[in-house]
Amino acid sequence: MRRIEANPFLTREWTMSRLVLIPLTAGWLVTSLAGCATDALFADDKAKMGPVTLAGPVVDGKPTALAPTHHEKELVENVALDRGRYRNALLALRACYHHKGNHIKVRWTEQEINGLRRIEPFDDAGPETATALGQETDLVEELMLARRAYHLSLAALHALYCERGDPTTQQWVKQELADARRIQPFSYLDDAGIPGGWLRPEESIPEADALFERAYARMREGGHGVPVFYREEIMLDALDMMRQVIYQHPTSDKIDDAAFYIGEIHKEYLKDQSEIAVQWYERAWTWDPHTPHAARFQAAVVYDYRMHDRARALELYHAVLEHETFNRSNVPFAKERIRQLTEELEAGRRSPSS
Repeated sequence: MRRIEANPFLTREWTMSRLVLIPLTAGWLVTSLAGCATDALFADDKAKMGPVTLAGPVVDGKPTALAPTHHEKELVENVALDRGRYRNALLALRACYHHKGNHIKVRWTEQEINGLRRIEPFDDAGPETATALGQETDLVEELMLARRAYHLSLAALHALYCERGDPTTQQWVKQELADARRIQPFSYLDDAGIPGGWLRPEESIPEADALFERAYARMREGGHGVPVFYREEIMLDALDMMRQVIYQHPTSDKIDDAAFYIGEIHKEYLKDQSEIAVQWYERAWTWDPHTPHAARFQAAVVYDYRMHDRARALELYHAVLEHETFNRSNVPFAKERIRQLTEELEAGRRSPSS
């Protein structure tokens, strides 16, 4: 059987009442490059050593490691410089969105900034004023480069400490790696991180099938469909694996399935990402108009209740009746919302302007 059907538990807007915590970021790039596992190595607050610096790991104000070698100093300096570049790029992009009045993207940048601030507290004053009028595309490109450079620097230092076998320095860098994984990166441009609508699910690829099955199992392990068992770091791992299905196997017949579940994760588990969720839902039915998932219905609900775009919601509810009658529980709901929204729009057109 090619596909996994959407869980009917998630086909009503009441699922939006589930608890949505501060999102974490899935760090497959960091962990794969570092060569050591990090999932079970989150330091508790009592053992927190602080961010990687040239001062070395410190607990209760006391150094806990030997003096660094020259090579280690270079790698630590790279981490600090790239972390600072990442911070400055975020501040500059936030200033750009403040200037444009794009309050949604301001919230996105602030959410990513707060994630980085948990690693190293910093003052907001700095380069953002001078670059407030910069071009959005240039600023987003700089942010993406800085974010990736920071992850690569951490991975290189992590690899050194794994090779050396020093448990203290390993724990030190693993802690920052874990904190970095908690930062949710946003796709600030429509074409940043979301492939275009020209992809098509053309062939069965065993590697893609296996990756998709592992990703879906990871979603279930993270609490998909059972909110009481929700675990953020696991869900973000699932998100990253779903994205890998698409980026590594763009012709796989699983890309629409992966797009749908990426939309589900953004809708149900990540804060302030309704706009991203509906883009992924749209990719699911654009890539495969006959996708067996309730992508149009889920997008309609988001437009209706979260984004308050009634016209777009009405259009998609009609599309549900045309393309998604396989999900019988959604059909009566779509019909009722079509009736209600149509009446609202007609009443608005009839009412005299004041």
